[in-house]
Amino acid sequence: MTDTPNHPEDDEIDLLDLLLTIAENIKILVIGPLLAGLVALVGVWFLPATYESSFTLNAQKTLIVDGVETKLIQPQQISAIAVAKPTLDAAAQVLTAAKQPDLAQRLLAGAATSSVPRNTQHVLVTLQAPTAQAAHDMAQALLSATLQASRPQGEELARLTQDLQKDQAALDNARTLEARLDQAIRQGKSSNEELAKNYVSLLPAISEQTKRVHLQRVRLAGLDESDIVSKPTVPSAPSKPRKTLVVLISILATGFALLLWVFVRKAFQGAAINPESTAKIARIRQALGLKARA
Repeated sequence: MTDTPNHPEDDEIDLLDLLLTIAENIKILVIGPLLAGLVALVGVWFLPATYESSFTLNAQKTLIVDGVETKLIQPQQISAIAVAKPTLDAAAQVLTAAKQPDLAQRLLAGAATSSVPRNTQHVLVTLQAPTAQAAHDMAQALLSATLQASRPQGEELARLTQDLQKDQAALDNARTLEARLDQAIRQGKSSNEELAKNYVSLLPAISEQTKRVHLQRVRLAGLDESDIVSKPTVPSAPSKPRKTLVVLISILATGFALLLWVFVRKAFQGAAINPESTAKIARIRQALGLKARA
C-alpha cells in the first residue's frame, strides 16, 4: 500500500491565498463596517430613550409560635398586588393630583412590571418612562400605593379589626385565668393536682389564641417603610436603546457579511478558469433561477 504524501505547502498556499484576498479587499472590509456602525449610531440616536426606576420590597411575613411557622404574606402575593388594577388606579390618582396626568396614563397603559427574583423573598417592581424624573415619580407613586394596598381595606379591614378585638379579649381573659391558677397553686388553696391539670390544659389555648392575635395584627399592618429594601432612584442613563451594543452588532454583522462576500466572489472568480467549476456554477445559477452568463 502506498501512502499519499502530505504536503504542508498546500495548506500554507491556501492560507496565503486567504490572506492575499483579505489584503486586496482591506479597504472595503474596514470602511464598510465603520460606515455601517456610523449609520447605526445615527439611527439609534433618533430612537426614543427609555428610563427605568425600580424599588424592592421584602415581601414575606411569617409568624412562629411554639416552633410552628405560618406564612402570612408571601412575595407572589405582593408581586400581584403591585400591578393589580386597584393599586395602579391609586397610584394614577396620586400622579394626576400632582398634575402629571400623562404619567398616570402611561402607568395605566402597562409601564409597570413586577417580579420575584430567584432565591429571594423580595419583590422587584420596575417602571419605564421617557425621562429619568418621570420614571422616578411613577415608581414613587406606585411604591406608596403598593404599601397601602398590602393592608386590608373596606369590609375586610372592619372584619379583621373586629376579629382582633374579640381574639385580644379572649387572650386577656385566658391570661388572667392563668395568673389566678398559678397563684392558687402557689398558695395551695385547693387540690394542687386539680389546679395543675386545669393549668396545663389552659396553656395550649393561650398559645393558640396568641397566634391568632399576632396573625390579625400582621394582616392589619401589611407592609410598611421597614419592608422597603431599596427605594426608587433617578436613573442616570437610559436602559433602552443600548447604543453601544447596537453599533457593535452593526459593525460585526457588516464585517462578517462583507468578509463572506469577498471570499465567495474570489471563489467564483477562480472557478471561472476551471471548466469543471464553471459547469457547477452554471448548474447553481440554473437551480436558483438565474440567467446563465453569455
